[in-house]
Amino acid sequence: MLLVGRRGGMEETLVPSSGLRLETLNVRGIDLGSPLRLPGTALRISRATFEARAILHRFQPDVVVGAAGYVSVPVVAAALLRRIPVVLLAQNAQPGRTSRMFS
Repeated sequence: MLLVGRRGGMEETLVPSSGLRLETLNVRGIDLGSPLRLPGTALRISRATFEARAILHRFQPDVVVGAAGYVSVPVVAAALLRRIPVVLLAQNAQPGRTSRMFS
């Protein structure tokens, strides 16, 4: 099993200390309320998707589990581009933006 998280996030400490393998992406939340930031956000997501494709190529997963949240966007997109099956988890009664986008 491989977990993919945000570079600079708390998972960089928590995941390895629990004995699990972690790769990180340079990605952050999407601020749809600020139209001037959308081009930079699109570029960051594109780069993170490229990084995620490389991670998936190295790891060769049988399935990718997207646990919602913005970190899932490039990983699930990369899995779909590589034709890797995807399972989406939505922990809330109302699925979030990421789960709705990929469902």
